[in-house]
Amino acid sequence: MPKASRYACPALACGLLVFTALTARVAHAEPACGAPYLGLEEGVKWTYEREVPEDGEDMVGEMDLALELPTELIVEVTSISRDGDTTEIALREVFGDIEQNTEITCEDDDINVSPQSFLSVGEPGGGVGVTLVEGERRGSSFPADLRGSQWREWVEFEFEQEAAPGSGAEHPSGKIQIAREVRALGRVPLELGDESYRPYRVDFELEGRAMIEPNPDRAVEIPADSRGALWFEPGLGLVRAINRFGHDWTLVAHSGDDDDGDDD
Repeated sequence: MPKASRYACPALACGLLVFTALTARVAHAEPACGAPYLGLEEGVKWTYEREVPEDGEDMVGEMDLALELPTELIVEVTSISRDGDTTEIALREVFGDIEQNTEITCEDDDINVSPQSFLSVGEPGGGVGVTLVEGERRGSSFPADLRGSQWREWVEFEFEQEAAPGSGAEHPSGKIQIAREVRALGRVPLELGDESYRPYRVDFELEGRAMIEPNPDRAVEIPADSRGALWFEPGLGLVRAINRFGHDWTLVAHSGDDDDGDDD
């Protein structure tokens, strides 16, 4: 497996930060947030893999950087907790030598996910050494019911970058604004290896910008036609994700807390 490249920058600059959504299905209970299509249970674990391009290089957006990116990702639900109408789902995500904790929060029919999570727009790893603080939000990441759904989400959050210990470097901070136009296309047939699915397909298009101190007027824009797609199999969760860079991630293993990690 290639070693993960280290890059300390907001995901808008070298890997997208956008809020998507998920909910959870607690074993032997009603699904968290009332959205069984996301297939989450406490202790469940997904393993994803992607194909390496024929030229062996991954191009990251307009930065035109060839990065050696890992080809395997693991996402695990570590806990699900409820407090009244609010449900919080904690995730652990491992991408090469990058490990991060992310969170999904849902209240009533509104579902929101951490901007660092792979489960947002299919981009693993987040921003290394980046701290995000969400500010204003309009709309939610996902509804509980995908059937015939179309919606828009707008989020603004502040970011701070931490320098590597002993480097003495100073990294800029700033704000990121992201809008996401999302459309659920219904259930479609999907073949992945030997498995046949009929997941919900969700297409999204992104726009937004990063305003970086000390020159907030010089905004870094998300390139035009930044699009991707997610496929959610009811009871199982995310089975495929194509992000805006064309990276195609597919589910290769799924396990719960009462098996030994074999594929479902």
